[in-house]
Amino acid sequence: MKKNTSQPKVTSVEVAALAGVSRWTVSRTFTPGKPISEEARVRVLDAAKQLGYKPNLLARSLSTQKTGLIAVVVDTFQNYNVMKLLDQLSFALQKNGLRALLINVADEDSVADLVEHADQLQTDGVIFLGATLTGDFVSLASNIKRIPLVIVFRDCDLPEPLVLNTDDYAAGFDIATLLVGEGAKQFAYFSGPTGMTTRVNRREGYEDGLHQLGFDLSVLLNVTNYDQFMACDVFAGYLNTTPKHERVDAIFCENDAVAFGVIDAMRAHGCLGSIAVVGFDDIAYGASPSYQLTSYAPPVSALIDLAVQAMLRNDVARTVLKGQLVLRESHKIIAR
Repeated sequence: MKKNTSQPKVTSVEVAALAGVSRWTVSRTFTPGKPISEEARVRVLDAAKQLGYKPNLLARSLSTQKTGLIAVVVDTFQNYNVMKLLDQLSFALQKNGLRALLINVADEDSVADLVEHADQLQTDGVIFLGATLTGDFVSLASNIKRIPLVIVFRDCDLPEPLVLNTDDYAAGFDIATLLVGEGAKQFAYFSGPTGMTTRVNRREGYEDGLHQLGFDLSVLLNVTNYDQFMACDVFAGYLNTTPKHERVDAIFCENDAVAFGVIDAMRAHGCLGSIAVVGFDDIAYGASPSYQLTSYAPPVSALIDLAVQAMLRNDVARTVLKGQLVLRESHKIIAR
């Protein structure tokens, strides 16, 4: 029988002896946020490298009651914007000594069950990254007190979860002002999945902005998912059934994927530039020469930084921040 030749694990005591420091200094070196002199930190890291020492994260979690794991709940991976947000959030967590535990919510999954599972895994917090907030989550949120629950890029009327969101109402209002300024007279709004507060707030701001300027919202379109191809089919149907002289002059799309579908449909029907289009999220692909999409950019970095800080301390308050319009070409009415 082949003998087990694996070497015993190096301990913090051995690292401390080689570095000439206490075991507690070794512990502080590998614990984010703990005070330690730069000279001592370098000595410990050098000794750890020589010995091949790796800190025991499980043992640390037992002593500190912290795992450093943050559950990130996502339910719309087909949404281009989610990948951008996930990239920035995971990087920000890592910079602060935390790690993301990704929870992908499918249509048939119970959000509440998945959050309870995250709680059982002893995560230090849960971040809902633009996830749909179902009724079972709403009932669960008031019962989980051990860890912070943070909702980013969505709204919620409950007092318990911390909400960090874009000012969707102001975004809709600003977009209405922009489109009226371009000379539009007839307006449409293209929404995504129903039941989302973002949808309601953006539309309300858009409608109120139009009303204040003497116009009405005349056409409402909808897709069940934030899907570019579905949006293209829906808008193609609108173009096929609506005579040119009855079509809207401008359309505000609830996100960029929907706006891409609208532009694709107009291109296929030979009427590109006849209807002004504005999206929301300002994803990188919007700058492509194929779209030149004017979009509303949420304050992503600021909200993600707040979400990470909320995992580390308990003094982060509910926050709603304004974003900004990113003007390209799609909001202009070139030809009718």
